[in-house]
Amino acid sequence: MARARNQPKKRPAASSTAALVSTAAEQDALAEQATRTQRKENQSKSTRVNWDPKQKEFIAWTKQRYGGEQCPELVDGTKLHSFLAHEQVGRPTKRPRKTGASTEEQAIGYSTIEAYTNAIIDLWQSQVDLGINSSSHPRTAAVKALLHNVQATTAARNAAAFKDKRGAADDGYDHEFYRALCQHFLQDGSPVGTRSLLAQVLGHQCLFRGINLRKICLSDLELGEMPNSLSPARILILRTNESKKNRTGRTEYSGALRHSESLLDPHFALALYLFQRFHLLSEPFPDLSSNSAWYSVRLLRGQDDVVTPISYDTHKNPITKAFKALGLTGCKKVTHAARGSGAREAELLEVSSTDISRLGGWKASKDAMEQSYLTHLPVRALRAMGGFHPNGGTYYLPRDTLEPTKELQNQIFPQVEQWQLRIDEGKVSTSGGVDKFLALLHHLRRVLLQDAPNLVKINPSHPVLQSPIFRSAGFQAWSKQQSDYLNQHIPPLELSLRTVVPTITDKLERLSQQQVVIQQQLTRMQESKEGSEELSRRRDEAIMYEIQRHSETMRRLQTAPTTAFSSSSGQSSSLQQHSGATQQLSSGISSSSPSTFQRQLELPALGLPPLPPPAIGTLFSSSTSTSLITSASAAAAVERVSGAQSAEEAAQYQLSGAVKTVAQAWQEWNVGFAGGPSLRSLEKEFGTAWCGGPSTAKRRSFLRRMVIIKTINDHQSGTLDDAIIKLDRQMGSHSLDWLRKQLGARKSSAHDDRSSP
Repeated sequence: MARARNQPKKRPAASSTAALVSTAAEQDALAEQATRTQRKENQSKSTRVNWDPKQKEFIAWTKQRYGGEQCPELVDGTKLHSFLAHEQVGRPTKRPRKTGASTEEQAIGYSTIEAYTNAIIDLWQSQVDLGINSSSHPRTAAVKALLHNVQATTAARNAAAFKDKRGAADDGYDHEFYRALCQHFLQDGSPVGTRSLLAQVLGHQCLFRGINLRKICLSDLELGEMPNSLSPARILILRTNESKKNRTGRTEYSGALRHSESLLDPHFALALYLFQRFHLLSEPFPDLSSNSAWYSVRLLRGQDDVVTPISYDTHKNPITKAFKALGLTGCKKVTHAARGSGAREAELLEVSSTDISRLGGWKASKDAMEQSYLTHLPVRALRAMGGFHPNGGTYYLPRDTLEPTKELQNQIFPQVEQWQLRIDEGKVSTSGGVDKFLALLHHLRRVLLQDAPNLVKINPSHPVLQSPIFRSAGFQAWSKQQSDYLNQHIPPLELSLRTVVPTITDKLERLSQQQVVIQQQLTRMQESKEGSEELSRRRDEAIMYEIQRHSETMRRLQTAPTTAFSSSSGQSSSLQQHSGATQQLSSGISSSSPSTFQRQLELPALGLPPLPPPAIGTLFSSSTSTSLITSASAAAAVERVSGAQSAEEAAQYQLSGAVKTVAQAWQEWNVGFAGGPSLRSLEKEFGTAWCGGPSTAKRRSFLRRMVIIKTINDHQSGTLDDAIIKLDRQMGSHSLDWLRKQLGARKSSAHDDRSSP
């Protein structure tokens, strides 16, 4: 036995391995096929209904045109372009409208061509998934150009034919028509009219799409509450996990408060509709014992059974009839009109577009915080759509003040108490939301009793009012009590204060915004003034520096040994030119700006030795043609005069930390700063020795400073003084190191431009 256990295992035969590989490959292929099938099934029904005929039409056309090919129905860009160009563009519509124009004049437009394109691209994607089509994406450049041309042609044709402009931003109705529409349905009183009323107020106040409303079930309804209100602010919450932009089952929410007018109240419309279903039409109350028994019961149920939603035409037809009865004939999307009109009303009520998007589900994606932690309901939008100020504090319903008697309440939806008893006994679980549904019904019967007196004024013969409950003496007494209270009640003082406060707050906010704008303008003006003063100060400082520099140069030249200038007669003539230029400087400046010079005499001496009291001005005159700075012979003499006496003294010199401006940096380089030697002379006489070597920190600081000096020396226009002043202005309130980096970056960029091909 031990020997048998120690024997090596036999490897499977090659045929067995091949069979396993084949089985794995088949399983992978089946899994991919299942995924593709599921993707196809996840397409909305309307998309499949729209695309399938177009795909069949394309396949039939390819078999006729490309019959010689082995698989003519395989999609590529050339076939798609040819099909659109030859078969679709310019053809008459298949369903001509009754406009008086001939069928030939009613050619299909861009939207139809785009629908064909999308349908055929979907067919190509299916072929790629099956592995039978290796062509690239069929939306080629030619197809894109064709679509662009069709779009332009359609717009021009519509303009030339004076096409009806319905469907614009104001397509729908206003608030007054909305009130008239709700009153029309209440006066109708039939179950269809009440159902249409509910669909319209939910679509308007919750901004719900028609298709979403038709899919809502009773299990998707629950009751919420908003705090900090004068009256109990209860919210009718609607959940949906499937919509036009939600194909992944993400839960989305919308909701509605009780409206300030019972005529427009979605809570009242829901209570009225459910009362008709469970009391007048004798529909069985939902079986709440298990989720499967009641989760599929539709809110807007069909004619046949409670789990079948109403069709589009069943939803549309009574609303279309009401529109025509009230004189509205220009609305294209009837079941969508409530959503659009509600959104426009919210915008006029100063609700932000973000809140409108959240309420109506236009925001397709939500972050983790909004999806998992927030209430999903934009409170400002709920208040505004309920007829109250968006900022809050004014939610007050006088008709929700008095409490109907328990005897009356228990007669409406009496099954609430029966199921609540079973829950209390533990016979029914609340994990499926049964308790929330019962709480909603308990709220709705209060709403129905509180708003029924107003229904008596609108339609005394309404079928609901003919019920024994509403013809009883108890209801008559309650109706009189409610009507008397509403006629005599005085709004609380707190409501008046809260009504005024938002208005005052809005005005204060506007004043605050205006004040901020004015303050910003004043700040910009102050900054501009300070900038001008800083530029003037730097300019005057640079001018004063030039005056001191020339005066110091003259003083050193006068006290220098005669051997410094005995090398040639050319140097003597340069010195004479230097002296003459200084005299010209003095005469020109003294006659140009005495006030400026007087101010500069009060400035600090910029670290230079004390000056003699010469009578000089501030700037070269316009006639000065030669600057003292450019005199090479004088500069050489100054270098020898201002140079260090020995290498030891030179090595002890440190770059001055008091140098803050371009003018001071140039002074330290050219003539010396604060009595020290000039950097030019140190560099000429001692090389890198005065820095302690070529790799020292002192040398690196010097080389960084030299970026500015070289920029001054390399100036191409104007005088040297102009270059210094220009760099000072460029530096502004920044540091010399900042200026050095800017100059280095500019030089590097220019080098890259020259080196690029």
